[in-house]
Amino acid sequence: MAWDENTARFPVPAGDLLTVISAMNSQIFDFTAARFKEDMQTRHDLLQAKGVAEVQQIQTRFVQKAMDDNAAQAARLMEMTGSAVLTGAAKARV
Repeated sequence: MAWDENTARFPVPAGDLLTVISAMNSQIFDFTAARFKEDMQTRHDLLQAKGVAEVQQIQTRFVQKAMDDNAAQAARLMEMTGSAVLTGAAKARV
């Protein structure tokens, strides 16, 4: 188990913790790459826009998608964290 300065046991065994951190890092890198691709597409779309109304529409769509993507990513990371803690707590009781 990983050590806690308060001497309480961390609910995830150290080996499992490294696996969870690795999976979360991979998830974050994939998310960042996808968002970067969206950013580049939006820049391209803005350069092709024919007027102010189209620019506003592109920007609105970009911001809404970014908010939706960030909310979904946060939910995925919370799920991964919660799952790891529950799995670790079950192992610790055995």
